[in-house]
Amino acid sequence: MNKQTRRYKALIFWAVIILYLVFSYGSFGKETEQKVVSGIEVRTVVDSDKSLISPDDITRKVRQFYPGIDTMQLRSVRLDQLEHFLAGQPAIKRIDAYKTYSGKVMVEVEQRTPILRIIKSGRNAYLDESGKLMPFSGNYTPHVPVATGFIPLPDDFADTGKYSNVLTELFELSNFLRENPLWEAQIEQIYVDRKQEFYLIPRVGRHHILLGGIDDYETKFKKLEALYAQAFRETGWNTYRLINLKYKNQVVCTKF
Repeated sequence: MNKQTRRYKALIFWAVIILYLVFSYGSFGKETEQKVVSGIEVRTVVDSDKSLISPDDITRKVRQFYPGIDTMQLRSVRLDQLEHFLAGQPAIKRIDAYKTYSGKVMVEVEQRTPILRIIKSGRNAYLDESGKLMPFSGNYTPHVPVATGFIPLPDDFADTGKYSNVLTELFELSNFLRENPLWEAQIEQIYVDRKQEFYLIPRVGRHHILLGGIDDYETKFKKLEALYAQAFRETGWNTYRLINLKYKNQVVCTKF
């Protein structure tokens, strides 16, 4: 058998395999699409203590979009339309919906991760891991620091071009806190005064911390850590009412 004959036979063999796979896939798809929906399964990706929407919430949203989904054939479930509807939920970052051979509608959701809660009179919001605002959800309360005080919020949270410098600085500071286990555990509130200076309120101790601006904030936190490790070991945690870090090369502590 010469090389050309072997080549032709190989081509015919692979052509038959490809045709079989195409036919099988088409038959599999048609058979699956004719099935009645057997259930809805939701899988979410998010830190367990920072969830803003549960799998049950998403399942209810699916049933809201398709009220009779339990009696529908799979072919009647438009995944693109369902994804578009669910993507409109503020807490959802990414969504993928697909159908299984057993008849299930699968929904995989990646949630936005809140890193800061902003509380203002009449308006609350979360700041997420990408620096974008999203509406406050009263269903779940993720364990994140709280920011209060004079914090301008835009009318449209989606319009990032109208975010104030304060929001940008809060995002930078919040990211620093969550990336450092000590400060993530210790700092529970950030207050912004009229001068746009930042005060930190800790979980442990009766003192408040005046950070000032966030310029050179890493150095300021190093000074605070040194104060905790050295001075507070002798004086205790409730000796000072204010720790001022705003001045370069010094820490000013005011007693009660």
